[in-house]
Amino acid sequence: MTHIASNKALEARHAIPARVWTAFATALLTDGMAWVALAFAGLASAAPAPPVVISEVMMANTRTLKDEDGDTPDWIELWNPGTTAVDMGGMGLTDKPGKARPWRLPQTQLPPSGRLLVWASGKDRSVAGRPLHASFRLSGEEQRIALVAADGKVLSEVEPSRWARVADVSVGLLAGPDSRWAYLPRPTPGATNS
Repeated sequence: MTHIASNKALEARHAIPARVWTAFATALLTDGMAWVALAFAGLASAAPAPPVVISEVMMANTRTLKDEDGDTPDWIELWNPGTTAVDMGGMGLTDKPGKARPWRLPQTQLPPSGRLLVWASGKDRSVAGRPLHASFRLSGEEQRIALVAADGKVLSEVEPSRWARVADVSVGLLAGPDSRWAYLPRPTPGATNS
């Protein structure tokens, strides 16, 4: 079973669930080739990685970044970790997944490794090529913030209630084989989180 545990990095990198690796390793170790085909069948049905993820959230912006109106609303950064551009049209952001109609992003292409900043200002502006402002604000009461597909399926989410609101300190997804969320004392809107 040590081989299965060592595949955690592969699972994170390739979005292949642990259950698929477990089935594959079990097939090889127990019944040999008869079960290998079934294990690989699981690879075909493995859920693909979301095309875009929430990568950073600023929940108490007082001076880090100003919008085009000179205000300092909180913000959410979206990131395309893939190798192809993603059409954001129809995707939405919500602070109440499953309970409220999401704010919809405009038709725009997010390039590979590209990042998109959305202000959580309540100003409700969604014109492609212009600064984007969600129809909601971050109050600190949110249980989850979610990026949803046009059909409402959650693509990515973060739980702000797990994090203390610290002025001008964001929380961000650190890239790498051990992807995890962490406080970012130096917020990185539009850049790689570190």
